[in-house]
Amino acid sequence: MKFPKEVNSYCKFCQKHTEQVAKKLEQQHSPSKKRTMSKGQLRHSRKTKGYTSKLATKKERVKQSSRNWALMECKDCKKKTRRTLTGRTRKKTEYKREEAA
Repeated sequence: MKFPKEVNSYCKFCQKHTEQVAKKLEQQHSPSKKRTMSKGQLRHSRKTKGYTSKLATKKERVKQSSRNWALMECKDCKKKTRRTLTGRTRKKTEYKREEAA
């Protein structure tokens, strides 16, 4: 996913549309591995110990991944705000290339 370096958008501190610079693009990271020694995991394994065919407990939920975001800095007041980019996505974020005119 490509994101422009400079964007004209609303600054809540100036209360008007200004030119803003993307300082940092935070990448999406995948959910962490399950901890086998956690209290809930131990309880789950203890509950399902004797069952071989059908589990007696509910299915475990898949962890939701975090959102991609950009740190935008206003050129007028130099305040920084976070901007979420297209919700949750697996795509890597990077700056758009400036084309030579």
